[in-house]
Amino acid sequence: MIKAILRKCWCIHLMLLLAISLPTGCKKDRLVDDKTELIGKWEWLYSLSAGYGPSPPIKYFTPLTDGNDYSLKFTEKGKLEFYKNSDLLCRKRMVFSEWNQIQSAGYHTFNILLNNDTDDQLSGSLDQHPDTLTIQYDFPFNSDEPECYCHYTHYFVKE
Repeated sequence: MIKAILRKCWCIHLMLLLAISLPTGCKKDRLVDDKTELIGKWEWLYSLSAGYGPSPPIKYFTPLTDGNDYSLKFTEKGKLEFYKNSDLLCRKRMVFSEWNQIQSAGYHTFNILLNNDTDDQLSGSLDQHPDTLTIQYDFPFNSDEPECYCHYTHYFVKE
């Protein structure tokens, strides 16, 4: 009887040890419900930049003027992939901190913490008619570049 109890205790301890030592998954949000509209590849159409100041200059960038193609790929499993000229630049996990549906206007607004990092946020809107994604993020252009005193808004269309 004592041997049976000791064997059970040993098994319980072993199972607890295994459960604690298993790697835990990183937080990410699967794309479900309305968010499934994001799933797929989005091709860069153009970007607008506005400088700071009383009458900021507005600049317009396209794949033709930049010489590069950029795209985003949203996966059902909650990953966002960044591409330049079909080459994968990086892949990040998505955690939605905000998702709002504006039914009267037919679009959603959102904010995503990339890799669940509050210092790496992508915000934007999704218009279903036509499939247009607008983002404010340092892709394809970086607003932190020393010569850039501007804010970029990037427009993508679904492939």
